[in-house]
Amino acid sequence: MKKHTLRPWRRYALVFVCLLALIGALCRFGPWEEYKDGNLLVHSALAACLTAVCFAVDYVWRKAMRLRNKKNENLNNND
Repeated sequence: MKKHTLRPWRRYALVFVCLLALIGALCRFGPWEEYKDGNLLVHSALAACLTAVCFAVDYVWRKAMRLRNKKNENLNNND
């Protein structure tokens, strides 16, 4: 069976939308009165920052996996 993966831009768009919905829900239904203003600009900026952090972590993780796989290939080729 073929493994289904999202393209990177779709994955980050999905992360952004999910974070925006989560932040909006937390602010709307949370117990904090000062955060119930529902400012979409603030919520989307926070979601964008968190998406950028997810992008950076994903980039570093994938680069480390590529280097690890390359190292394992070189070790296997030397044997």
